[in-house]
Amino acid sequence: MRVVVAQGAIVLVCSLILLTISVHEALSALAAGLICVAANGAYVFGLVRTLNPQGLLVMWVGRSLLMALLMGATFLWWSPSALGFFGAFVLAQAAFVWPGSESFDRKK
Repeated sequence: MRVVVAQGAIVLVCSLILLTISVHEALSALAAGLICVAANGAYVFGLVRTLNPQGLLVMWVGRSLLMALLMGATFLWWSPSALGFFGAFVLAQAAFVWPGSESFDRKK
């Protein structure tokens, strides 16, 4: 769950930085962040409920499909900026592999 919070924080920082370029770039970053946090939040919520391998695989595929559908809907409904949208999305997804994210999950 803390990784999802870290993703939200990363997207907010990206959006504030991109606000210096344009409002459209910042809103694109926020849209990508909303997609990322919503899909990964639903995935994390499901992780709490099941630990069997088949359930985890189904949830991962569901998360990926939800992201793809939300991205498609975003591009059909509104034309986001590619730099803001995909830049923030990639950085937010990197929170899963960022070495510092392990420190969020450790009990102290």
